Amino acid sequence: VTHYNQKHANKTFNDGTTLPRIEVFRSPIVAGGTFIHPDVTTEATALSLLWGYQARVEDESPALELMPDIAMKNAYQKIQDRVGPDSDMLYEEIEGELCEM
Repeated sequence: VTHYNQKHANKTFNDGTTLPRIEVFRSPIVAGGTFIHPDVTTEATALSLLWGYQARVEDESPALELMPDIAMKNAYQKIQDRVGPDSDMLYEEIEGELCEM
């Protein structure tokens, strides 16, 4: 979405059309369904998504709306508590539910 906003939004093309800027990105509920990995929780997946969202380019990024979901709320709270991907606290709080890299 950020790439689209940087490269394509609000630019006028040869035929006179202009593509709109994406103003709001709604993050989906993290579920997994059929494709859920047995060793990764939905909360751990939500944390990974949020870390990625934080890495976006501020000027070109849309506002972020998180869909109401308990895993996303818990992950968001951990972000607010400054639990980062390199934090030892992360593994203590999630109790080893994340895959090690």
